[in-house]
Amino acid sequence: MAYEPQCSQARCPDFAVTYTTSLTFMLEVTRLQAGPPLTTPNPATAEPLVDERLADAVCSKLSQLLPHGGNVLLIGLETMSLTNEDLRATLVHLQQRAEREEAGFLARYGWRKRADFFRYYGRLSEVLVRGPDLRAADALLAWVNPRAKHPLPGKVQTVLYRSQTG
Repeated sequence: MAYEPQCSQARCPDFAVTYTTSLTFMLEVTRLQAGPPLTTPNPATAEPLVDERLADAVCSKLSQLLPHGGNVLLIGLETMSLTNEDLRATLVHLQQRAEREEAGFLARYGWRKRADFFRYYGRLSEVLVRGPDLRAADALLAWVNPRAKHPLPGKVQTVLYRSQTG
């Protein structure tokens, strides 16, 4: 594992992780402070939660991802208040906002059109969300990007997930 690997971009992922000697993927790490989600679920419809803080964290990191290999975003939470369905709903919500070409949404992150969003979004292989208690049943949430240009191989996923749980 190499911390802050050298790259040609101004901002790069935090770590380059080498699995065996033949596969390297990039790992970007961030942490969300404790606080209520900015968007709450509708109790009448029981829809999953879309957390705007989580969405903002993902979008803020997309420009740091490298185009030539797998990229994983690891987000630490002080309290695990999300479910896998909430994580999926948040990421689907991001795609929908880009597809609708919401000007404020795109401009906030420096994208002019939806193609700019999807160019960076395709670099994201997976999002992992981790709570503070690694022994808890919900210690790690994972979302695999179906649009990823470089998905992680299954054996790499297994090792990565095990490294994040107790």
